[in-house]
Amino acid sequence: MLFRSICMSKICVPIVGPTVADARRQLRAAERVADLVEFRSEQFLKLETSLPVIFKVTSLEQKELLALAPDYVDIDESLCEQLLPHCSEKTQVICSVHDFEGMPDLEGTLCRLRQHKTALYKIAGTAESALDALAGLELMRR
Repeated sequence: MLFRSICMSKICVPIVGPTVADARRQLRAAERVADLVEFRSEQFLKLETSLPVIFKVTSLEQKELLALAPDYVDIDESLCEQLLPHCSEKTQVICSVHDFEGMPDLEGTLCRLRQHKTALYKIAGTAESALDALAGLELMRR
């Protein structure tokens, strides 16, 4: 989920490959349904698309990717303060948190993310029930 201050959501399709040929196929399929795409591997950065692109930065060693000035960059909350100074003014920064084992406290997590002055906030959780999914939808609605 991507959150703006007005909770505008978009459909983002990750391009994961694993090969460049696979990534090209995934990209063409994504262009039919997505608002933007996220490149999860540096080998895909040269692929062309008409959609806005998100680079996923997962370590300090990847900060050189920020010089490419993507449309968006998704930075884990734990790295935001260190990497924000290296982002282009043209790039919209997404401060994100991921929970692959369950759903985080959505309200508390969003409040914590908002302490970082970024354009967007993303909470990725693993819904274990319909109620978990509804909680995410309810937060987006507000």
